[in-house]
Amino acid sequence: MNLAHKIKLKYFKKLFKIMFLLKISISFLFIISCSTQNENFYKDIKSIEILDGDTLSINSKQIRLFGVDTPEKFHYWENNIESNGLEYFFAIEAKKFTESFFNSLREIIISPKSKDKFGRLIARIQNNKKDLALEIIKNGLGIVQYVSLDKKSPFFTRDTNYFYSLLEAQNIAIKLKKGFWQFENISIKTIFPNPNVNLI
Repeated sequence: MNLAHKIKLKYFKKLFKIMFLLKISISFLFIISCSTQNENFYKDIKSIEILDGDTLSINSKQIRLFGVDTPEKFHYWENNIESNGLEYFFAIEAKKFTESFFNSLREIIISPKSKDKFGRLIARIQNNKKDLALEIIKNGLGIVQYVSLDKKSPFFTRDTNYFYSLLEAQNIAIKLKKGFWQFENISIKTIFPNPNVNLI
């Protein structure tokens, strides 16, 4: 085998290796793309169960809404004692609102963010181009919560546009006295007594 033939053979081996690695990279990117699509789009909805205003189960997968907190029927931080008064009333109202949000199923988009300490998927949910968390807040049935632009916060988000959209929805609800915002003389802690919840 002469020198020219050896050089030519070495060149084709390198070229083949590069093409092989490139093919793997393209395949990997395709898999990631498909995986992201599958996470974000639920085209086959077999079951939806509304657990409360901000928590639901879609196809047996429990999901907690991102960036919002609704009043509680039970105080999980106090041995699950049942709430009462306005807190209980608006907990029921928030649940009814979330149920009505899914009355007409068109295109449900689920955008996962993370998982919480209970193992639930934290996500944004849209139906027919409407965002559930924004609609809940806009109607005075929930407050902006568990979301922050502070990088040190466990609830940090890079989605500044969505963060400010949540705050804008809350300001609209306050201004229009929607839901529990109609009670001007009642502290928000009456509706949200959880010591870990504070108005943003």
